[in-house]
Amino acid sequence: MNAGLKLATGEIVLCFDADYYPQRDIVEKLVREFVDPSVGAVQGRPVVWNEAQNAVTRLVRLERVGGYRVDQEARDNLGLIPQFGGTTGGFRRSILEDLGGFDESMLTEDTDLTFQIYLAGFKVRYVGDAECYEEAVDNWKAYWRQRHRWARGHMQVCFKHTPRVLRSKKLNAKEKIDGLLLLHVYFMPVLTLVASVAGVALIIAHSSQLINVLWLFMPLSFYSIIGNFAPFFEIGIGAYLDGRTRIQWLIPLLLFAYLYNVLICTKAFLDLCVAKILRRSQSDWAKTHHVGDGNCYIEN
Repeated sequence: MNAGLKLATGEIVLCFDADYYPQRDIVEKLVREFVDPSVGAVQGRPVVWNEAQNAVTRLVRLERVGGYRVDQEARDNLGLIPQFGGTTGGFRRSILEDLGGFDESMLTEDTDLTFQIYLAGFKVRYVGDAECYEEAVDNWKAYWRQRHRWARGHMQVCFKHTPRVLRSKKLNAKEKIDGLLLLHVYFMPVLTLVASVAGVALIIAHSSQLINVLWLFMPLSFYSIIGNFAPFFEIGIGAYLDGRTRIQWLIPLLLFAYLYNVLICTKAFLDLCVAKILRRSQSDWAKTHHVGDGNCYIEN
């Protein structure tokens, strides 16, 4: 990204992953938001184009529907913190240069840039009609590698920016609250696992002293029960807004994907801790495998 930035010209820089297929008019849709001088970056909407390939691609499509059709749009409408996703979007070159370029120690440089932009006093806008079509991972091994990198990188950003968000005078109260929730979102699956283990221990434990200690975990368990339904509601509403009535039948399968993500996020957290303790590199890149045959899904 930093090497490409040196070759790019102009103040507005747009980014697209190699497996993405942009709309013809996406440049106009993204760039128009920069008329507002407070906008530091924009984010469009990724849409899975190989959805029909198998169950994994269909579930990824559901995740994208909830994340962008509802979550990102709600954040934008409510004046919270929409997230720059690193693709199907763009940013002001001058802001990134003032920040010293992309932080190469971060696995999720897009999330890092999101908070750098807000901490510098600028905003990120979400443009829902700027659609770009992506090739989703099509097997569980590739899904693990991709989401493990996302989780580990997001946790890196959390450790880096949480103190800065709390101290920032550029963010208002609701932006700080939303920012902290966004920074810690990948820790929720880890807390779910901790709360589940604590719940089982509460059932089988015979020591009253141990039970008193484990009761402290009950608020976490309660939050997991209530809070973890939010993505399912997002996806259901997003599918409804998109007119996708048939795909809603697959929503129950997301429970298995969520349990898979519990393992992924826990592994990412442990790997990050081990790397920190042993002072190893925390930015080992795990490349996402793509087949590159997505053109067969495009309607001409």
